[in-house]
Amino acid sequence: MPGSPSPTGPSDHADHAGRTGFPDEIRRLRARLARSHLLDLATGVLAAQLRLSPAEAAEHLDALADATGLTAEDLAVRHA
Repeated sequence: MPGSPSPTGPSDHADHAGRTGFPDEIRRLRARLARSHLLDLATGVLAAQLRLSPAEAAEHLDALADATGLTAEDLAVRHA
C-alpha cells in the first residue's frame, strides 16, 4: 500500500536492534517491582503493629536497617 512502511524498512531494523536489551530490562523491572512490593508489605505491617503512619513506618524500617547493618529488604524477608 502506498505510504505504508515496508516490513523490511529502516524502522523495523532499528526496532529489532533495540530489542536486544529487553530481557535484561524486564528482569530489572520485575526485581524492582518485587522489592517495592516487599517493602510496601513490611511498611504496612510496621504501620499496623506500631500504629504509625505509612511514612513513619517506612522511616522506622530504614532506621532499623541502619541500626542492624542490614538492608530494609533483608529485614523484611527475615521477619516475613
